[in-house]
Amino acid sequence: MYRSGEDSRLDSTKDEHGGGLLKPDEYDQVQLSKDKPNVVRKKEISGYENFTRLLQLSLTFFVLFCAFFTCQNMASLVLRNDGLEDLGFYILAVLYFSIAVSSVMSTALLKKLGTYKCLILGGFGHFCFVFAQIFPAIKYDNPDSESVVTSDGFITVLLIICALINGFGAALIWVANGNYIS
Repeated sequence: MYRSGEDSRLDSTKDEHGGGLLKPDEYDQVQLSKDKPNVVRKKEISGYENFTRLLQLSLTFFVLFCAFFTCQNMASLVLRNDGLEDLGFYILAVLYFSIAVSSVMSTALLKKLGTYKCLILGGFGHFCFVFAQIFPAIKYDNPDSESVVTSDGFITVLLIICALINGFGAALIWVANGNYIS
């Protein structure tokens, strides 16, 4: 069916067996020729079709997870020094529990929202978690402050809510990145 030569074309009406049908595994390897609409030619299949997408995700994930993992690793230590005792342990438990629960529905959301929106939502979830770590730092810098943003209750609720949002986003981002590359 495939003839080698300079123009590398297939005649869509004939194959090597005399029939006019392509094998099912060849459907994605052909496209219509622009100059002759009844002639089908094989696509050039390279090993690097999604290299730019892989590069984009790699660089984006590098920046995103450098910030996220730094905050995650420092959470327990910083929160304990701020007098919030085991809050770092609890927010990480909430984070990973919400990832486990959200993973069940992340594929359905990916189909409904699309890959790009899921990647954005997942990045936003990680951003929320990193941003919430600013408030314990503000409390540490201003120990005598009477502000609401430096109160233990506000920081506790904010960190738990952001851990839930991050868990939801993390499930989306991991499903969406596989879909984006493939």
